[in-house]
Amino acid sequence: MSNLQKDKKYLILFVQQSNELAKQMLDILSMLDKNFIFDFIFLNNQDNPEFPMQLKRAHVVFGNPSLLQRMQKPKRDCPNLKWFMSLSSDQKEILQMAPHYEESEPPFILSHSYNFQGALVAEYVIGMVIMLQHKFLLLANSQSAPFSVQAPCLQFLHFSQLRFGVLGVGQNGQEVARRVHVLGGKIWGLHRHARKDGEPLFPAYKQERESTDKLPLISQCFERMFALDGDKTKTQDEVLIEFLSGVDVIVVALPESSETTYLLGGSDSKDERQARHVLQHCKPSCILINLRCNTIISENEIIHALNKNWIQTVVLDVFNIQPLPPTSPLITSKLPPSRLILSPSLSGAVHTNNLFQQLLQDNIQLFMQGMLEERRTGVRWKPNLHYMIDWKHDS
Repeated sequence: MSNLQKDKKYLILFVQQSNELAKQMLDILSMLDKNFIFDFIFLNNQDNPEFPMQLKRAHVVFGNPSLLQRMQKPKRDCPNLKWFMSLSSDQKEILQMAPHYEESEPPFILSHSYNFQGALVAEYVIGMVIMLQHKFLLLANSQSAPFSVQAPCLQFLHFSQLRFGVLGVGQNGQEVARRVHVLGGKIWGLHRHARKDGEPLFPAYKQERESTDKLPLISQCFERMFALDGDKTKTQDEVLIEFLSGVDVIVVALPESSETTYLLGGSDSKDERQARHVLQHCKPSCILINLRCNTIISENEIIHALNKNWIQTVVLDVFNIQPLPPTSPLITSKLPPSRLILSPSLSGAVHTNNLFQQLLQDNIQLFMQGMLEERRTGVRWKPNLHYMIDWKHDS
């Protein structure tokens, strides 16, 4: 009999930057059957030195899909793991993070979230663009004489005059595109790899599912689509420059990967001459909103691009280190909010969504009931969680 069966205790490992979401998780766990005994470990990220040890001990893991890259050899990396729930809803991203399971599926259950996050991400982007275009920050700071800023506040572009460039056309990028399209904005999309001959960018089954939410189908939203490796006559940088030079708002919705590191500029070197300066090809009035990929551009390059006026405003909702240290160039630059906006991981803040909390609660309850029944009867539990990934069909 294993220690787990004898002690009747499970280790639940939660790896995410949101302290609030971790608190919500604890609230959910506190309502479980008292016969389901557990330890709860919260780590802000997988770089925490405790992560490898806790992963080996864990029976349940909640976190981002990138954690799957740390589970390449389950018997070694996560021998006790029974269930991993990705906090992302993007099945394609999840499967891309786990190519090591293509030959044989993992010995644990893998489930994903429903895309509650996409609408929240889109609202964040749209809200930021409206605030910046209409100069609401200037107005807020001029309340003692509001009519003194009437002229600059009236100098804005309508959504129909803006072209949005969405880097990453996964589920969050698609939800941004669909909602911007409703407001009249034009959208260009960029993804990393061209599709194989005959492979649809937006599968029919997804289009059918979308048709029920009263928003336009994603296939109707993009004015133009780019792939970094999609034109054999151009280099990756040439494709990227063509994309960046034609848009008014850049929305970074790409997941972090080795392919995206410094894609928009910067380098690991302290030598400025080694840095990539991609943003110099943008329109000077351009807005950059980074929702997701903290390594796509270095902090120094962001400040450099703003000081050079290559770009008008940068909005950051993701950072290499959270919270930002006071020595960060993003802090010490003291650029005004009209040029640089820093927000603490607010886009797609799923802990504010009751439906997401309900999904967590339902799945944890189902898992608990399954484990207790398995222990009582000795019959192996047949997983019945919501949004499980079927490796045979989904991959």
